[in-house]
Amino acid sequence: MNYNYKITEILANKELFDWIVQAKQMGKEKFIWQYSQKLRGLCSFIVEQLQLENKVNIKLPSWQNKNCLFTQRSFEQSTAEKVAKYKSELLSGRNLLVLGGGLGVDEWAFSKTFETIDSIDNDTDLNDLVSYNYSQLDITNIKRIAETAE
Repeated sequence: MNYNYKITEILANKELFDWIVQAKQMGKEKFIWQYSQKLRGLCSFIVEQLQLENKVNIKLPSWQNKNCLFTQRSFEQSTAEKVAKYKSELLSGRNLLVLGGGLGVDEWAFSKTFETIDSIDNDTDLNDLVSYNYSQLDITNIKRIAETAE
């Protein structure tokens, strides 16, 4: 990700959702013009949320309803919610290991059919974002591990 902030700093910003609401009301161009110097990397992240909003509503509606957050790359590479739910109907069990967890949509779906899930992804910022999203989605049986699959 190319932000002046780390994801943990963005997620810790108590005004984040207030800024997102304000950006929606103002429109992204006006918001950028007025706040880019003040908010820096946070402004980029907020605008990214606005740009993804319509696509997220189609691809991951349950996630959008819970105020989950995304990056362009993680969203584009993620499984659609409907596809993930279908996959989760094919397998169930006690433990699942996922190599290359990405945004974690598949794990989210499998969290209903597996007792525990260990998901490996070497992107620590993405793992922080996914952990935040899982808390929004009330998912507690997935552990993200910041390592490479090797």
